[in-house]
Amino acid sequence: MVFFMFDTTRLKNYSSNRIVINGAYGIAEMAIPFVLIFFTTPFLVTHLGAEGYGLWNVALAFLGLMGIFDFGVSAAVIKYVSEYYEQGNIEELSVAVTVSFVINSMLGIVLGTILYRFSNSFAVLFLSKDYNLQQIGEILKIASLGFFPMMIQNVALAIPRGFQEYRTATWVMVTQNFLTLLSAILIVYFGGTALQVMEGTIVIYWSTLIVSFSLGWRRLSVIGAKPRFKMSTLKKILPFTFFMGLTGVGVAIFSFLDRIVVGRFLGLSAVAYYTIATGVANKFPALASAITRSLMPAFSSWSVNADLQRLRQKYLKATFVVFLVILLPGIVFLFFSKSIVVLWLGRENGLAVLPILQILVFIYALRVVASPAFQVLNGLNFPYVTTFTSLTAGAGTIVLIYLLVPRYGLVGAAWANSASWISFYLVIFLLSYLQKKDTRA
Repeated sequence: MVFFMFDTTRLKNYSSNRIVINGAYGIAEMAIPFVLIFFTTPFLVTHLGAEGYGLWNVALAFLGLMGIFDFGVSAAVIKYVSEYYEQGNIEELSVAVTVSFVINSMLGIVLGTILYRFSNSFAVLFLSKDYNLQQIGEILKIASLGFFPMMIQNVALAIPRGFQEYRTATWVMVTQNFLTLLSAILIVYFGGTALQVMEGTIVIYWSTLIVSFSLGWRRLSVIGAKPRFKMSTLKKILPFTFFMGLTGVGVAIFSFLDRIVVGRFLGLSAVAYYTIATGVANKFPALASAITRSLMPAFSSWSVNADLQRLRQKYLKATFVVFLVILLPGIVFLFFSKSIVVLWLGRENGLAVLPILQILVFIYALRVVASPAFQVLNGLNFPYVTTFTSLTAGAGTIVLIYLLVPRYGLVGAAWANSASWISFYLVIFLLSYLQKKDTRA
């Protein structure tokens, strides 16, 4: 359990080195599960069958989608733990964590009960020719039992992230993914079904919840934090959680709507090509998010002392790092994209996906330059700005798909994603804000 140890001898201040290290842990949290899935998928598909493997993944997708009901509570924990800790205000820090646990506990119980009770109704959303309603309803009922531990674990792992100890959260999540796949392999090896694999998954969720909660509690006990509740703190937290939650819900909705609209105009084969292309291109902003997410607690902490010069320097440095790590490799990928895609998908499908993929990689690779500004503005308590740009970008993409697809087909759908470039407004807003504050100072 060495990965989960805290430094209990002294509490460290935030530093650039920690941001770099936390960025590396963010990449690991995304990359390691991907590698594990890559190597275990052939075995699971072979022994579960394509239908059984698909059914298990439908349940996992359902549980993952329900994660939007966190409503930004865990993000609020990260922000206010870092902010109050920098102020030395352990009482308010305790209240913020307590309030967040209360909110997510209530959401977990109420919504978890609803998901369990009406699982057959939700099953209609995933109904296909490969599965009947009863099969999907049964596995979604099992999946709903994982909603409560997921909600509580979100808050528990937000605590070390608020202290910028991303190592803890990373290894908990990596371990959870590893044990989930290991249990699936063992269950399938001994002749288990997709339903039994999902039951094993839920056992892992509850087990890692216990570990996560214990680690979060231990971290708080180091600084003398105790359960407390104050209505004034709740009122302060709620606006932040509202905007962060609205961003999450909006992004989830728009990520489904674009495929629906493409399918309406161009058919299911076009949806398949579009989904493949967006799935690859989305890895660029996902990687940027993994690298930069630790900026939110760091800037929340730094802003307490209003060190504007330091804020500007750290932000520009983070943006430059994102440029080097993501944008330049994206450009290289474009040069070799034809060979890569044809080798991956075959000549016919590869050439069909290629032009869409090239456009989307170009759009998304440029967009990642705004990723540091997104995290920094949330840390500086401007969630309404990031929410506005995210929702506007999503709505703009859908509108442009309606306008461009009838005339330009899938190429038009790909270019419609350029609406996401509205996120560059975040860079302009942040630099303008820092300049104004510096001028007033």
